[in-house]
Amino acid sequence: MAALRPKTWLKLIAAPLLLGAVVWAVHPERLVATFRHLNLFWVGLGFFASLVSNLFSALRWQRLALWLGLKAPLPPMVQAYFQGIAANTLLPGGTMSGDLLRAARLVKLGNPLLEGGLSVALDRFSGLWILCSFSGLVGGLMLLDGWPAFWRGPQLPAGPTAALVLVATLALLLAPALLYLGGRHGLLPLLPERWRQEGGRLLARPGFGPLFANQLWLSGLVQVFSITALACGGLAAGLHYPLWVFAVAAAPIFVMAALPVSFGGWGTRETAAAICFAAVGAPTEGAVAMSVLYGLYAALQALLGLWGRSPAPARP
Repeated sequence: MAALRPKTWLKLIAAPLLLGAVVWAVHPERLVATFRHLNLFWVGLGFFASLVSNLFSALRWQRLALWLGLKAPLPPMVQAYFQGIAANTLLPGGTMSGDLLRAARLVKLGNPLLEGGLSVALDRFSGLWILCSFSGLVGGLMLLDGWPAFWRGPQLPAGPTAALVLVATLALLLAPALLYLGGRHGLLPLLPERWRQEGGRLLARPGFGPLFANQLWLSGLVQVFSITALACGGLAAGLHYPLWVFAVAAAPIFVMAALPVSFGGWGTRETAAAICFAAVGAPTEGAVAMSVLYGLYAALQALLGLWGRSPAPARP
């Protein structure tokens, strides 16, 4: 058996160390008390919302793969997506482990490796694209009414800050369409040869407009249910804040969880949750408990990826 590299060992120990540091910082007895008083109704509703979010994520990925001309029947794609969740939960590397496994499952269905990997990368971008756009839009609109009374973070000028956030959000939301138009009007020659060839193939594919709209609404549904799952976990842990607070906090929390620092997002997700909710005066033990619940939702759904057979190899 090959020995693990030092970087792999570091990632294996990073998650428990980070999580342990956060738990110690918020006092373990407070966190235990929070878990003892969880509202199980909100816990169950949060798990259901998280499950629906991942089902829409699998559908979004399948639509992308079909646009790329890949063999992507929905049932194997859903199973491969949940197998990716299992890999993210059990292996180091943030979401990279699951993404590599998903690409491998597409190859097993008889697809080229490059296009399979590209579908996973575009799917990951689609999720982060709408997540950050959604959080920015909600945050900017809320700032137009001024900072809320419970805000404990920096007191920046509300109007100019809202305008800056909304302009940046609009630019991010339109980025895929702008890149597409730029690629068709002279941007490609600025790229390396390998990227230029792949970009040319993508630009030549028909149906970008319908794909853009499809990814927009599917990613929107994914984020609505993901944020709902986060909010339900927060309500279960006693964080009684407006839904928009969870929507704004979702972007840094989910992005931190995706970093290839540990596995399953453990540690980085809890750190981001504690920092974000400290800015609204929330008890840190409630924020950490909410984040742990969100991680447990994914861990339970990982069992769906471990259950059943993997997609059969395609016959030549």
